[in-house]
Amino acid sequence: MRIFEYIHQGGPIMYILLALNILGFAIMISKLIIFNQEKKRVDAIVAKLAERLKLSDEQTHRDANSTIELAKQEVSLEINELEKGLNTVRVIASISRLFELLGTVIGVLIAFRVMSQTGL
Repeated sequence: MRIFEYIHQGGPIMYILLALNILGFAIMISKLIIFNQEKKRVDAIVAKLAERLKLSDEQTHRDANSTIELAKQEVSLEINELEKGLNTVRVIASISRLFELLGTVIGVLIAFRVMSQTGL
């Protein structure tokens, strides 16, 4: 129960940090699960990309360079799907540092107010 007392002493900033922490970990765990599932499906994804490229080449009769560019675009689309939500973790990490600083400043102000009231 000591941890709950510690969180309560932190005040409202601590609750915000705790909520951000839980949200960040939830996103990271979900991404870990998704990455592991996609890792098992690599062969299927490669076959799907190869089929798309084959159909595109048959329809447009592209040269090797444009086929490579098309492959890069298709892989980029797959990667973008996997990276959804990671920017949220980056934002949470940036905001958390600012909240920690705010909590420190508030704590120092409270300490100075208590010292001025008690005459220390």
